[in-house]
Amino acid sequence: MTLSLFEKCRQTRLQKQYAIVIFAIALFYAAVCTPIYIWAYSDILISRSIFVTVWDVIVTAVNYSFYWISFSIVLYFMSRFTLKSCKGVLGIYVGACAFLYVANLLASCIMNGFSALDGRDLLDVLMYVGLDALQMAIVVWIAYTLLSPAQILAQRKYAIEKAQNPDAMLKMPVWLPFGGLFCLQNKLMRAAFFASMVSFLVHALSRAIYDIFLLGAPRGLEDLLWMIFAYVSEIVAFFVGYFVIVLILNQLHVKEAQKKARFEENA
Repeated sequence: MTLSLFEKCRQTRLQKQYAIVIFAIALFYAAVCTPIYIWAYSDILISRSIFVTVWDVIVTAVNYSFYWISFSIVLYFMSRFTLKSCKGVLGIYVGACAFLYVANLLASCIMNGFSALDGRDLLDVLMYVGLDALQMAIVVWIAYTLLSPAQILAQRKYAIEKAQNPDAMLKMPVWLPFGGLFCLQNKLMRAAFFASMVSFLVHALSRAIYDIFLLGAPRGLEDLLWMIFAYVSEIVAFFVGYFVIVLILNQLHVKEAQKKARFEENA
């Protein structure tokens, strides 16, 4: 597949921008969110205040944004270019996941003392990185299943045009810009919907495991209401995530159109 100079520059620029943003989010989560979270829950007075609830929402939003932005970039690369073009982005994602959990573990040790560190913590880091990699693999598989038929057809047409014209450039199927916020007939929009669902299922399952094995059954009406609120919040986050991914994809398309116009003016 032959890419234009603009497309090659676009890929490189997006990878660099994604790396900066995703590592910044991971650093903020480990260096700010985790220490404050530990401090708030270790203080008896603060742990019973509204601050803990507000901070828990902030931490959850930061955690979700890590995946929403990653899914958006991968979906954009897969729809705008090909699956092979995602290798660099996927490598950055796995590296950011490893950095996130290692830095988070280090922040926890600084707050709680390194004496509590043992081999199981390092195994947990490997497990979480593996689970995040699996989460992304599922998203990539969903997107590939939805987008690949049209892309394979485009590549066949490209092969024919390439034989007739060696200077031909591959024209991938156009799914952007979106015609609305909720149009699942668009395969890329459908991929965004399922990508957000993957993140929702992982968070909801994690919460359910925590409730069952650590928190236990609700001890009263107040606990029950808080538990219901937590799961309703996850459902809300699922729809918010979908719209965030859609808006990011659309914004990436708008930015590309603007940059391409300037690039052609200067060429």
